[in-house]
Amino acid sequence: EKDKVLEVGTGSGYQAAILSGIVEEVYTIEIFEELGTMAGKRLRDLGYHNV
Repeated sequence: EKDKVLEVGTGSGYQAAILSGIVEEVYTIEIFEELGTMAGKRLRDLGYHNV
């Protein structure tokens, strides 16, 4: 797909991971910096490159 998604509230990154399999790009923002940082690292470590 060529769709892009903006997720508001990254949390653990679970929903971003699910969305990454069905759209071209996922953009996600998190108000709590530590949650966003941890989720970003987790997603990269698991091989999600379109988030």
